[in-house]
Amino acid sequence: MIDRGLLLTLAVIVVSLVLAMRIWPPRTVDRSTMLDLATSVGVLGVVVGRLFFMALEDPSGLTRIGDILIVRSGMEFWAGAFAASAYLVWTARRRELSLWPLLADMAPYALIAYAVFEASCLVRGGCPGPASDIGLYPQGFANRIFPVGVAVALAILAWVPVARRLARNRPRTAVTATVAVVAGLRAVASIWLPKVGNALTRQHRTSIAVAVAALVATAWFASREMRSAEPVSI
Repeated sequence: MIDRGLLLTLAVIVVSLVLAMRIWPPRTVDRSTMLDLATSVGVLGVVVGRLFFMALEDPSGLTRIGDILIVRSGMEFWAGAFAASAYLVWTARRRELSLWPLLADMAPYALIAYAVFEASCLVRGGCPGPASDIGLYPQGFANRIFPVGVAVALAILAWVPVARRLARNRPRTAVTATVAVVAGLRAVASIWLPKVGNALTRQHRTSIAVAVAALVATAWFASREMRSAEPVSI
């Protein structure tokens, strides 16, 4: 069965990235190269995230192509993000590009793509969330539900111009702060996602750990970049 919602999401992501690169041209490479990198990173991240999730949850499903392709049934987000980051490190070295400026340059585009994916819950089977006076009526629900995915998407988009501005002079801070924001939002959103029992899910625990590590790294890089920017007194 063709997942039309997923196909629509992918199309919107591509269009959004093309428009974003026209409004905010990349600084480290040309538009075509950046779009190629973004596409490669996105595909690699989804594939690795899906395979890693299935290896943990249903290893026998790895032998069934149909099961692998049902992306909306679960992905290991941070495993995919790590694989995508490793690919960018390799690409930067192969093309002799400065790693941190490249990562910071790509961060706003990655945020836009991720925001579109979160908001696409509207066309991919509904957006889970707590009961609320403000929200949507998902199919099969009698009560109104606050769409957590849409709220996450809006918060992510609000960070895009901040990440873009930080990337100019503080690329390391821009990257680690962006990771902290995404991890923090995912950790908060996980509170209302469907789960069995009251214990934290693996995805929730991982997001908290990444958020803490990214915050520490952000404080470290910010202090170093601020010191390096201070004028030397004679």
